[in-house]
Amino acid sequence: MTAGQGFIAIAMVIFATWRPQRVAAGALLFGGLSALQFYFQVAGLDLAPVWVLRILPYVLTLAVLVAANVLGPLKRLARAPADLGRPFFRE
Repeated sequence: MTAGQGFIAIAMVIFATWRPQRVAAGALLFGGLSALQFYFQVAGLDLAPVWVLRILPYVLTLAVLVAANVLGPLKRLARAPADLGRPFFRE
């Protein structure tokens, strides 16, 4: 069960422009945002309601996808590899 985080994983790969090192850095960022809500709850900090902290990774994901599709340099880099979706046959 991915608990709705599969969309975040796909968006992270697109934003990282298909580079593994950037995907790892993005995973740390999104994981940190997810862990932040638990830290605030355990520490008893009432800086924001819990529901706001829970939607933070999803809001950031949407913002990243919009930025990748609207901004010029990111739009060019965010294109998928040419052979993505093409069946692979061994010869």
